[in-house]
Amino acid sequence: MMRAPRFLGLLLLCMLLAPMVCTGQTMIWPVDGTVSQGFTKSHAGIDISSPCGTVVKAAVGGDVVGIRNDFTGTLAYPACAAVADSSDTGNFVVIRNSDTFYTLYFHLLKGSVSVKTGTKVSQGDPIGAVGNTGCSSGCHLHFEIRTGSRYGTPVNPMNYLNPSQPVTLTLYVRDGSTTGPIVSGATVTGTYADATSFSQVTNSAGSVTLTGTPGTWHLTIAKTGYPTKSWTSDIFQTKPMTAYFDPSGSPTSSVVVTVKNAAGAVIPNAQITVTSDGAGKALPAATTNSNGQATITGVPGTWTYSVSATGYTTYPGTWSIAAGSTSKTVTLTAVPQATVTVTVKNAAGAVIPNAQITV
Repeated sequence: MMRAPRFLGLLLLCMLLAPMVCTGQTMIWPVDGTVSQGFTKSHAGIDISSPCGTVVKAAVGGDVVGIRNDFTGTLAYPACAAVADSSDTGNFVVIRNSDTFYTLYFHLLKGSVSVKTGTKVSQGDPIGAVGNTGCSSGCHLHFEIRTGSRYGTPVNPMNYLNPSQPVTLTLYVRDGSTTGPIVSGATVTGTYADATSFSQVTNSAGSVTLTGTPGTWHLTIAKTGYPTKSWTSDIFQTKPMTAYFDPSGSPTSSVVVTVKNAAGAVIPNAQITVTSDGAGKALPAATTNSNGQATITGVPGTWTYSVSATGYTTYPGTWSIAAGSTSKTVTLTAVPQATVTVTVKNAAGAVIPNAQITV
């Protein structure tokens, strides 16, 4: 976070004209990252969170009119925000893009500033790297736009960063955490910033690609066996995002499976394998106890399973499992047995005792 530095005087507005009018160029994003704090009366720019060391570029070309490159350390936040001090900015670059239009880049990494006062830069030129210097609460770039002479008045950068250009979000859906298993077949619905709605289903990679108007997007993910999850996110740049279903909210089913033979006798040591529960997940295999029973827990829905035991034909099938506790019985068919009487003789026709027969 960065409050408005006192040394920057408040003068005339550029009347919020488009960047082509004020600078003669279309503006680009100065760094890849996520907007973590927006523009307000008490916050004169936007904070773009990005790892320290990420290259910062000139959003628009112009003349470098101020830099600092030797500031070390981070001031105690948030206490520093209440004190008027020019060190708030940490290391910085100020570019005059026209007589009444300035772009400012704060909290840069010490020693990363690669431009000098009095030099010209072109749009997209590297000017420094993301840091955590000055009155800062973490690695990010504080980016400001000011209009009017002598640094002028701060205006909302989001009005200038190609707001009319569609952006693309690649959303990955996972199970339990951002690094959990991918979830294919999940429905992603919501609205873009212009209230246009969308609805897509995650592919085999667990992702959907959404392209729409930048701003605040409303998103919902849903799939049978998972709790529906909704949230809003400020999407101003083309980027990937990972969402996940909360496992703590997932309904569960506990199934007691009894395995018997055709005569009704229980079969111990039978193996029960569920290859897909209601959430599409494979469950740990279970083995029946001496009573021919095993308990399996998973997400309700359609379960695909198989049951096998020595001497019996494997039985595959599906169950429709509701939330809560239930029981199922599987009957296995014994593998057919055949009895063959083999007589061994020699060439003279005499029987041969103690002959060994191997099948």
